[in-house]
Amino acid sequence: MKRIPELYPKPFQLLGITLFIFFLAGCDSVRTMATPLPSGVGRIAFYAHGIYIINSDSTGLKQIAEPGANKPAWSPDGQRIAFVGRDLEIYVMNADGSEQTRLTNLGNNIVPSPIWSPDGEQMVFTSYRGDGVGAIYLINIEEALQGKTGSDPKRLNHFGVDAQNISWSPDGRWIAFSYRDNDDAPSEIGMINVANALQRTDGDEWALTSEGSFPVWAPDGKQIAFVSYRDGNEEIYVMNADGNNQRRLTTNSDIDATPAWSSNGQQITFVRYHNIDLDGNYEIYVMGADGSNQIPLSKNLAADSFPAWSPDGQQIAFVSKRDGNQEIYVMDADGSNQTRLTNTPEDEWGPVWLPR
Repeated sequence: MKRIPELYPKPFQLLGITLFIFFLAGCDSVRTMATPLPSGVGRIAFYAHGIYIINSDSTGLKQIAEPGANKPAWSPDGQRIAFVGRDLEIYVMNADGSEQTRLTNLGNNIVPSPIWSPDGEQMVFTSYRGDGVGAIYLINIEEALQGKTGSDPKRLNHFGVDAQNISWSPDGRWIAFSYRDNDDAPSEIGMINVANALQRTDGDEWALTSEGSFPVWAPDGKQIAFVSYRDGNEEIYVMNADGNNQRRLTTNSDIDATPAWSSNGQQITFVRYHNIDLDGNYEIYVMGADGSNQIPLSKNLAADSFPAWSPDGQQIAFVSKRDGNQEIYVMDADGSNQTRLTNTPEDEWGPVWLPR
């Protein structure tokens, strides 16, 4: 089966071999937002040599976390940003970079980005703590910030290994994730009922697919897009939230990955690797939620990746190597007006928009 070439950096490739203490600077105790944005302008967080924010009109570039900090995630209200520190622990800070506070103390075992609950009160992440199996953990943010007894992260999943690609349902009741039954098994998609998992009751999780990964909820919570190799090639699929009605959206000899829904649920962006075409690089595509009208957006000979919809669905931020190294770009949702936002000798990664 064809597998997508490595698109995202491994933690130790990104952070380096030498780890040192991540010094935190505290500012005033009031959570603060950056300067209000004019109409039609969004704010984007990304990481390179630390965490930065920039406005979608290329103004307001500011570093808000020190070198080694990575994988920023906005809180639903936009007042905080969670991130992974150089020490591979989860931190949270105000949106302007002040009040940086460590949430976890797990011994360098955090792997992917922290994921906020829709109400902003909890967070989930994957850790290899304890038995060395990648498992999903949940933490109550305010309890952790206040250092309350019992605020340690709670493990949610009990079956499968190497749990990854966590996606929280819009109503906050369910978590979809990918996992493997053993190290040699293909990825499958499972579902967790969060309330039941916290109570450690039976029936708190089950399998949705026999083969799949990267589950992503539709904005209305009724469907889940995902990636599957079941037909011998990596393609985008969609299914009902209960796992029924699984259907393939992309059909070609290329490799398709990382689906992302538009805010109105009518379109899906994805990254296509043209393994047989002349450019041989990643391109960003968009299609209807039913798989119709698959259109290339980025259209150049360099690798384009990390597409991220703006909250209003009018723009898409992404990363491109068209200028020799990875820079943050933004374009209109139809692929027009592609504009470079950053211009540095470093590689930028993972743009995420401030929620509105």
